[in-house]
Amino acid sequence: MYFTKSIRLLFALLVVLVFAQPMYAQQEITIRFLDFRSGKAIQKIDVLSILWDGSSFKAAAQDGRLVSRVSAKTDKNGVIRIPIPEPIPTHVSISSLDTVNPVSVEIKLADILNSGVLIPHKREKSNLQLSATAGQIIILTQKLGVAGKLALEIP
Repeated sequence: MYFTKSIRLLFALLVVLVFAQPMYAQQEITIRFLDFRSGKAIQKIDVLSILWDGSSFKAAAQDGRLVSRVSAKTDKNGVIRIPIPEPIPTHVSISSLDTVNPVSVEIKLADILNSGVLIPHKREKSNLQLSATAGQIIILTQKLGVAGKLALEIP
């Protein structure tokens, strides 16, 4: 009798954990790097993202309001995923030096979560018809080639 009640209680707890998990799943944003001419994914570039609170990154860094820092390489789809901690920070900064025009942007997290953000190429207009979805940032840029990397190394 006691064994049967224990099994039922264990089963009920397991059901609650399995079905309640999506409610407590951590929110994330995706950052996707695409070539501004072809629309192809830019793979294997180093990206640094910092989640922070406040009105300016410099002030947040000085006051210790940098919430999270993620450094990652883009995958085969040109994507990195950034988990968002609770409470949700106000901004995200994204940077990469592996592109022809180094990427460095600061974006309000509310804009990303509500509608998504498309960051156009800095110098040239793209003919691609793209739009970001909620929780997504699309950055149109160009990967830095070997010659460009070597030029950066020469003093």
